[in-house]
Amino acid sequence: MADKPMDIRERTFQFGLEIIKSIDKIPYTRAGNAIANQLIRSATSIGANAQEALAASSKADFIYKTNIALCEARETQYWIRLLKESKLIVEKEIETLFQESDEITRIFGAIVSTARGKRKK
Repeated sequence: MADKPMDIRERTFQFGLEIIKSIDKIPYTRAGNAIANQLIRSATSIGANAQEALAASSKADFIYKTNIALCEARETQYWIRLLKESKLIVEKEIETLFQESDEITRIFGAIVSTARGKRKK
């Protein structure tokens, strides 16, 4: 039996946990601290905004809150890419996080696009 795909809210929660576990691997330097702080904020905000979208009061509110999650996912990709390219963290360890952030970004992009009616079914 195939595994059931993970709900996006659970997936973003698990992603946030992985970021929290990985954050201490970043060197305690000025650059490391700055990136770590930005990364943990943006990465955990993805799931928080996905949760907020659940309580949306209208379709427009749902799109707005989901779009914020999308923006936070894109920002998270940026910080992970900086970590990777600056070699502040071992590339092997960061690659999995980058791939997951990319997939989450694509999922939110599709959700927003579908909700706006811009995607063909």
